[in-house]
Amino acid sequence: MEFHYQQFREEFLYTGPVTFNYYSLIPNSSLIYCTATCSSLYNWDQIYYQGEDCYCLAPVYMEASQVSGTVTTNSSIRIRYHDVSFCSENKYTTFLNQRYCLKLFRNKQNFINAESTCQQDGGHIISVYTLQDFNNFKSLNTNNVSVYVGGHRSHGKEFVWITGGTVDESFWKSNEPDDNGGSENCIEVQSNGPFNDMRCNIAYAFICQILIK
Repeated sequence: MEFHYQQFREEFLYTGPVTFNYYSLIPNSSLIYCTATCSSLYNWDQIYYQGEDCYCLAPVYMEASQVSGTVTTNSSIRIRYHDVSFCSENKYTTFLNQRYCLKLFRNKQNFINAESTCQQDGGHIISVYTLQDFNNFKSLNTNNVSVYVGGHRSHGKEFVWITGGTVDESFWKSNEPDDNGGSENCIEVQSNGPFNDMRCNIAYAFICQILIK
């Protein structure tokens, strides 16, 4: 998909390390070549650049058979940021202090389709790192409907955010995540919280998050 608004590729910091899937490794690469090559080859906006090794990252929810392997990052990846004007033009609510904008989509979809919708806007399902992030989430979900957030169970069985970093234990319900039935790999939450692990094939509303420069 072509994006016609201004975009930037910058470091996104989180608490690491975190293990990511990757599509391909390009050794002895410049950062510029890394960014351009990964963008042209794969419909995913995240790269990990360490030394001169370029990893074209893949979504955490991809099956092992669909990727080349995994890489453990330090505490940042590079991800796409956008100009703030895009948010208002597309009816997103902007949170300047957190450098992102959010939009609630009430048309219920499963996790993969919800994430695809967010990617079409140049973002991802919301990652909730802090209490302020959760308060921003609640300010949009005023009807207390069940909503997907962008956490997914990783290969190591811990929950990580699509944009990196682990899901803080303080956000979970008591005795969650429990992986009931062995297939609860996504996170569902209502505005009164807290988090609950749930199967990814269930259709919920969702909130998209776009990072802004």
